[in-house]
Formats: sequence, C-alpha cells, structure tokens
Amino acid sequence: MVGLWQFALVVLFAGAGAYLGSYLKRKGENLATHEDVGKLVEQMSAVTKATKEIEAAISDDIWDRQKRWELRREVLFETAKKIAAVRAALFNMSVVYSLGEKEGKDDPARQAFKNEASEKVLKAGRDFDQAILLAELACGKQVTRLLIAHAGLTRRVAREISSGESDAFEKRTKELLAQEDAITAAMREEIGVDGTS
Repeated sequence: MVGLWQFALVVLFAGAGAYLGSYLKRKGENLATHEDVGKLVEQMSAVTKATKEIEAAISDDIWDRQKRWELRREVLFETAKKIAAVRAALFNMSVVYSLGEKEGKDDPARQAFKNEASEKVLKAGRDFDQAILLAELACGKQVTRLLIAHAGLTRRVAREISSGESDAFEKRTKELLAQEDAITAAMREEIGVDGTS
C-alpha cells in the first residue's frame, strides 16, 4: 500500500508540477509579450515623432521654396512691366522729337513736349533701374545680366534721340526686341515656365 500512495503522490506532484510549470511558462510568455509590446510602443512612438519632424522639415522647405518662387515671379512680372514702360516712353520720345523736325521748328511748345517726353523716359528708366535692383536680389545672374544690358541699350537710344536722331528708336527696334526676347526667355526659365507653349 505504501507503494500505491507513493505512486499517487508522485502522480499528483507530477500533475501539479506540470500544471504549475505550464502556468509559469504561460505567465512568462505573457510577461515577455507585454514587455515586447511596451518596446514596440516606444519604437512606434519614436518612429512617429521622427516622421512628424521629417514632415515638418519637408513642409517648411516646400513652403520656403514656394515663397521664393512667388517672390521671383512677382519681381519678374513687375520688371516686365517696367521694360514695356521704357519701350513706350522711348517710342513717344521718338515721335515727339520727330514732329516739326523737317520744318526746323523748335518753338517753345515743341520744346515743352520734348522736355516732357524726355522726363517720361528718365522716370521709366529710374523705375526700370529699381526693378533691376530687385531682380538682382531675387533672381539669378543671367536675368540680371540681360536686364542691365537692356538698360544700357535703352539709355543709348534715349541719348541718340535727344541728340537729334529721332529715328534711333526705329533703327534699334530689332535690337531692343531681340534683347526683350532674351530677357523673356531667361525670366521664363527663372520661374520654371516651359518655353514651348
């Protein structure tokens, strides 16, 4: 009988040990899983934080690029208007200086018109110079170089007209337009507008 009790105790202890071992094993697995989940949550939090920082940096960079592009576009649009104003003032000056030229008239009224036309060219030139300075700040060297060359040509034409060559504007129209075309192409490139359309 002692052997049966021993056997029963061994079976009981073995069953309890197996149950306890299984229970402890499951508890250990649960604890390990809980720790793994905690680590995973920490990692996901770090990844989320890094992602948000990267998104913010990209967003700031895109915003900065957009603002710089808008500034260049605005400066170039204003500069294009100043170029057109200079051309119109030169044309007007050319017409005014040619009026009465064949008759040799230089009466006070004609002189007043000439002075007014010259003043308009000077003002348009000053406005264009200011636009060039802004373009130097906002745009690349190619645009600035072309604008400065064009300002030089327009001044030369104005001097020629005021020196008695009233047809100087007409003679230099192709040169003026060629420079304006080059400026337009450089401006389009500066703001990323496709020139094929």
